Order: sequence, then C-alpha cells, then structure tokens
Amino acid sequence: MSVTGVPSENRRVYDMFSAVFSQKAEVSAIRTAIIQAINKCTRGKMKFRDILREVQSEVNDTNYTSEKLTYDLSVLKKNGLINKMEDGEYTITENGYNLLTMYQEMKNRNCAQEKMPKTGFKSEVVKGKIKAKGFDFNVIGDELVRLQLFRKKVIAGKDRVCLELRDDDADFDSAIEIRENGDFNVSVILYRSDKDGKNGFLSEFEQSDEWFETACAIAQMITYYIKRTAKRIWKDSKVKAPKPDAYPV
Repeated sequence: MSVTGVPSENRRVYDMFSAVFSQKAEVSAIRTAIIQAINKCTRGKMKFRDILREVQSEVNDTNYTSEKLTYDLSVLKKNGLINKMEDGEYTITENGYNLLTMYQEMKNRNCAQEKMPKTGFKSEVVKGKIKAKGFDFNVIGDELVRLQLFRKKVIAGKDRVCLELRDDDADFDSAIEIRENGDFNVSVILYRSDKDGKNGFLSEFEQSDEWFETACAIAQMITYYIKRTAKRIWKDSKVKAPKPDAYPV
C-alpha cells in the first residue's frame, strides 16, 4: 500500500506500525503474540518451533500452521521488528521492543481503568536492596523466570527488570521491580471477589485478618525467592528488605 504525503523519515515508522496493527484483529493478535513470545524468552532468542507453540497457546488456535508463522515472521523481519540470527533463531529488535512497550502500556492503562471500582488489600516491600559484587539485574531477572513462578513484564526503559507472578486470576495482581543499582520493590494486590459490595467493604475486612495475612505472606514469599536467587548467583550477596505491610485499596 502506497502512502502519499508521508515524509520518507516517517514512512519506516508507519510501516512498522502497519505490519502489526493495520490488519484484521486476529492478525494483529497473532503478530503481537509473536513479538511478546520472543521478548519473554529468557535466552534473548527463540527457536521457530517454540514460537509456534507459544503463539498457538496464546491465541488458542492449534490450526495456526508453520506456513502462516513463516509468513508473519517474514513481515515482522522485513519491517525491522525482529531479527533472524545465523543459527536460525529469532530475536526482538529495539524497535520491536519499543512498539511492544507502547502496546502493553496502553493495554495496562485500559485494564487499570476497568479495575478502578475494585477494592482489596495491597501488600508492599519498598526499598529493598541487593548488594553483590558484579550484580546484574538482567541476570537475576532471568534466573527468577527460570523458577516458573515468575514471568517478565514489558516496561519502558532498560535500567530495570519487571516481573510478576504467573497467576492470571483477575482478582490478583503482582509487580516486582529490580533496578540496575540493586534496589527492588514488591507489590501484591488481592481484589475482593464480591464485586457488588453487598457485604460492605469495611465490615468484611474488620471481621477477618485473612486478607492482610495472605497479601503479606505472598509479598514475603517473593522477597524470599529474590534473596535465595541472589545468594545462588553471587555468594557474597546481601539482601535487605523491610517486613511487608498491607493496607486496603
């Protein structure tokens, strides 16, 4: 498709967006899933067969064939969103990462608006600190993902790694941020399942400490795995973190 009146320096940007988003909804979903799958791979690159399996799972379409994936990969590669390495594996480019970040931020903002009426308990570990000779936030992020308890989140900026627990329950949310300087924060939110609020928000929480204790326990568990993983990577590591607290939101 030719575009008239578009300066040449902007045409490439237009082509990158149209390669993913100027398609039918199902095509956009698949191509977004491809970039997400490669981006989440802890090795930084991904084999063809693994991408196919991830995309089939993500879009719930076992009829998505290797021939279709070959075509979609060629479109994304042609427009500078992914690269194919000499060993045949695929990596995400900086442009692909930036496009995915923008998409994820808009998606999260929309989801956040949907969650606004929900209430629950939030537990936090704020201003934790990892000290170790040769500390690398990317290394500990990759090691945590290998535990299968965590997965990476897409963020803007490359001075930190952001993770979350592998739990897709709509009434649960988590965020783990580990920065380049070793600072880290943990956040866990348990939302009430009683969306109509028939029992009354305050009365429900005054009658039981279960929400508070559960939220704190999950935040403490995450902190434990950060400490354990850091110690396994760097024998001299020291991790300090305040005891998690919780409060209604």
